[in-house]
Amino acid sequence: MSAHSDHIESLFEQARTGDELALEQYCAMVRRGLLLIAQRELPRYPQSAIEDIVHDTLEAFIQRRHQITGSSAAYLRGILYNKIHFEVRQKYNGSTRFLAEGTADHVDSSSGVEDVVELKDRAEHCVRLVSRLGEPDRTMLIESLKGTSIDGIWEWYRAFNPTSKFEAFKRRLYRARQRLWSLLEEDTK
Repeated sequence: MSAHSDHIESLFEQARTGDELALEQYCAMVRRGLLLIAQRELPRYPQSAIEDIVHDTLEAFIQRRHQITGSSAAYLRGILYNKIHFEVRQKYNGSTRFLAEGTADHVDSSSGVEDVVELKDRAEHCVRLVSRLGEPDRTMLIESLKGTSIDGIWEWYRAFNPTSKFEAFKRRLYRARQRLWSLLEEDTK
C-alpha cells in the first residue's frame, strides 16, 4: 500500500470509531476519485447528475461504515458501481420492456458494466426498430417504452384521432407491439 492509501485507511478507521472530522476528511479525499469513475462510466450524463450519484454513494457509505470489514476504498467503489448500474437501469428500463423476457432481470447489483452496456445497446436497437414504424404506432410504442401509462397513451391517441374508441386503441397498440416483436425476430435471424 502507498502512503496515501495508508493515510486514507487510517482516516477511515478513525471515522468508523466516531471521529466526525476524520469522516469529513475521508469523504473529501475520495470524492474526486469517485467523480472520475462516475464520469468515465456515464460520459453523457450531466455533471449535476454525476455529482448526485457520488453524493448518494457517500451517504450510503457513511450509513454502512460500521459494517465494513475489508478495504474501505473497495467497499466504496462497490457502492458507486451499484449506484451507476441502478441509474442506467432506471434510464433504460422503459426502453427494455418489450425485449426478450428476463433481459432486465439479469442486470443486478452483481452485474458488471459490460452487462449494463449490453442492455443499453439492446434498448437503443429496440428504439431504432420502433422508429421504422409509422405514426401513430411509433409514438404509442415510444410512450409505452418510456413507461407512460395506458391512460396517458390513450389521452395522446384521442388527440391524434378524436373519434377513436378505447377498444380500437387497445387493439392498435397490441398490433403495434406485435409488429415490433416481428421486427425484433426478423432482425435476429
